[in-house]
Amino acid sequence: MIMNVSYSQSQNQKFYIYTVLTLLGCNVSKIYFALPGLDNYPANIGDGNFGEPDLLDVDGVTVLNAGYYHRYYSLAEDDASGFSRAARGFADQNLFVALNNQTKIAPIKVHACKICEEKIVC
Repeated sequence: MIMNVSYSQSQNQKFYIYTVLTLLGCNVSKIYFALPGLDNYPANIGDGNFGEPDLLDVDGVTVLNAGYYHRYYSLAEDDASGFSRAARGFADQNLFVALNNQTKIAPIKVHACKICEEKIVC
């Protein structure tokens, strides 16, 4: 069941998915977190980028296994805005993601560059 919690005639409508499980008091995030991504059940993928430590689960203590579907994560420290928890989809409350190491999936490559002694080092 999809409920519109915004104005019905607005162009900025927002929709949130409420399942029967949510209405019965079950945590949908925990159910999705039990589902593995493409690496299947042996998946154990951390999500630390650019020399940062791996992201934490929403409890703020356990390292997040990003190989399973999730939508929220925690940081080891507060960010510049003072927040330590974030959503993968920013404003999309219905987005669940799982990382994988499959070669059939197109990778995303980035280069981390730093400024050292007024020179860019990549």
